[in-house]
Amino acid sequence: MMQIIRSNAGKFMTILIVGGFLGWMVYGLGMEVTGAGGSRNELGSVNGTPVTTEAFQRRMQELEQQFRSQGNGKITAEQEREIQDRAWDDLVAQILTQQELGRRGIRVTDDEIRYAALNIPAPAYQQQEVFQTNGRFDLAKYRAYLASPQASDEVLSQLEQYYRSVIPESKLQEQISAGVWLSDAQLWRMYRDRTETATVEYVPLELSRLSPGSVQVSDAEIRDWYAAHKDEFKRPRTARFTVAYLPTASGDRERAAVQAHAEQLRAQLAAGGDFAAAARAESSDTGSARQGGNLGTVRRGQMVGAFDSTVFAIPVNEISAPVLTQFGYHLVQVTARGGDTAVVRHILLPIKKSDAELETIDARSDSLERLAQAPGAGSLERAARSVGAVLRQGITVSDNLPYISGVGGAMEALNWAAGEARVAQPGDRPVSDVMEGDQALYLVRLDSYLGKGTQTLAE
Repeated sequence: MMQIIRSNAGKFMTILIVGGFLGWMVYGLGMEVTGAGGSRNELGSVNGTPVTTEAFQRRMQELEQQFRSQGNGKITAEQEREIQDRAWDDLVAQILTQQELGRRGIRVTDDEIRYAALNIPAPAYQQQEVFQTNGRFDLAKYRAYLASPQASDEVLSQLEQYYRSVIPESKLQEQISAGVWLSDAQLWRMYRDRTETATVEYVPLELSRLSPGSVQVSDAEIRDWYAAHKDEFKRPRTARFTVAYLPTASGDRERAAVQAHAEQLRAQLAAGGDFAAAARAESSDTGSARQGGNLGTVRRGQMVGAFDSTVFAIPVNEISAPVLTQFGYHLVQVTARGGDTAVVRHILLPIKKSDAELETIDARSDSLERLAQAPGAGSLERAARSVGAVLRQGITVSDNLPYISGVGGAMEALNWAAGEARVAQPGDRPVSDVMEGDQALYLVRLDSYLGKGTQTLAE
């Protein structure tokens, strides 16, 4: 494989490469998350795969080094906790990714590695001045280096290992995103189907005038018609709730703060900051953050609208102004582009409330739960008033529409209602524990429940 990469790379060119820069090319290259061969001191496990102390400490050290490389001073206790959380999340995400790759049978071929090595340089190479012409990455120089003796077997082996790690993850992201990203046309159809209305003029026609004499329908005919059309009378699980919720979604204040931070970060990167290090430290897109923000090669129309438009509009190697999508603000950089494809990396800064605000909301939700579950009629209403929660009555949730406005998806509440309905006594109106929706922390009181089934003829 290494000789194949070299033989296809181009003509010889002597370039002095600073030794060791491949070491930061990609987080986790060759890292043994489970610590095979070392101590089996486990901090936990993910679906049976252990996470060792050695792996956790190694990731902690890497994140601390990244933090200090950005010119930060002494790490505070709060920052230390954040680094610990990030290290744990990274290890869990890496294990889950490897497990999912195995479950889906995703592999990488030699031809894919060869093509990627020659056409999609690793982020570390793109930042090296020796591969740039007039401040921009020069693919010809990079290929010439691969063909030269300067690219030792050890370097080519590291490259091969890099692509064997990155390409399967890119395939996985593509498979997942194929079922997640919706085009503007699809979103419009969904919105139209739910909200479109019409004004209709009509004339009522009395059956007695259309059909002379009286029409008699026997009980037997009714039963026969019902039996032949039973599928039309199937009903989903349906619950009717009283809902109390505390919004957790961000507003204009949080959006403005994140935009200002994105502008500041962009200025730092434009002044020569390390994009890959910033992505690892700040991006909430953990999958690409581990790769220095690298999303690999994307096709036109594959990403959400504003992001996609930016990718195919900004000059190559320039950093975009903050791009707002439903996921937050993105800083986007295109490192190569041709036709309807582009090699992209980004930093995603989510718009969310501060940790302190979320902790306050969490404490209020604990009080809401305790007061709402107290004995006595009207406990939920009193609890909502006491903690300043939004109270809404007569909310219907079904399998066909498991959603509560202001809360988000409510399938958890519907599943809870189904369980309560099996054990509740007549007249009971149980109150749930606090649940987490997309936009709020909430709890519900079950007012009525109708299980999945078929309406009877009598109904």
